[in-house]
Amino acid sequence: MRAAAQLPILGAMAKSSGGKSGAGRSGGKGAGCGQQSGGTRMTQERASKIQSAGDSRPDSATGRSGFGSRARSAGDRNAQADKSGD
Repeated sequence: MRAAAQLPILGAMAKSSGGKSGAGRSGGKGAGCGQQSGGTRMTQERASKIQSAGDSRPDSATGRSGFGSRARSAGDRNAQADKSGD
């Protein structure tokens, strides 16, 4: 029965953080200092898909935020770094 008593507390915690994991992270842009935050690097192909999605739905969060152009820039920068061997 102890687990059932904890469920409302866990629900309240999820609601207070907006239900997002990683709510304790700082809100800045990227990982800072040119470091990746984990996962994979942005590719030109992924950036193109993100930018196309934002362009086709300008009222979406992606369209309004300008993330498509930032993704494109990161994809181009990563492609250039791969060519130069960085």
